[in-house]
Amino acid sequence: MSMYAGSLLNVKNLLGRRTLIVGDIGSGKTRLTARVLEEFVKMELDDYITVIDMAPEPVGNIGGKLCIYTTATSRVRYLVPEIVYTPRLSGKSKDEIITLAVRNAMNIKSCILEYLQAPSPILILNDLSMYLHAGDLVDIIECIEVANTFVGNGYYGTFFSEDYGSGISVRERVLMECLMRFMDSVYRL
Repeated sequence: MSMYAGSLLNVKNLLGRRTLIVGDIGSGKTRLTARVLEEFVKMELDDYITVIDMAPEPVGNIGGKLCIYTTATSRVRYLVPEIVYTPRLSGKSKDEIITLAVRNAMNIKSCILEYLQAPSPILILNDLSMYLHAGDLVDIIECIEVANTFVGNGYYGTFFSEDYGSGISVRERVLMECLMRFMDSVYRL
């Protein structure tokens, strides 16, 4: 079911469900996810929440970790890869973009494995589309399936259509569409 973000902030309705927030660059995906996290923390669910933050450091107005938007990340289990690259912004060739995407998948996978070793009832994934450039969708689905409540966000737009023929933009879009079909609710910003 595709919805608009206005109804999202009644977070009690998100409990026990799978929710995905999608949109283009600058549409407010991370900001809205931060507000959801804050509402969960206000409900005193801190001990039941894991956040896996797959976002790169900001480049201009693009990207940004959840902790930039809320201090609530300090109250929950907050898993962040050592480094996340921006393949389509930093890569200067097809091979370089693919290399950066593969490095991201390896770095992010360590957080996924850490979560799967000790899952929490509530899982929040910020910028999960970064993993889908070269990572396996099955890893994301496995995380979602072990959580009772899932809220995630990811890029789904047209800003990054140019990728030097690396194929990561098409792969990302196709896998995001597969993931959308796996959700109870999809919010398009």
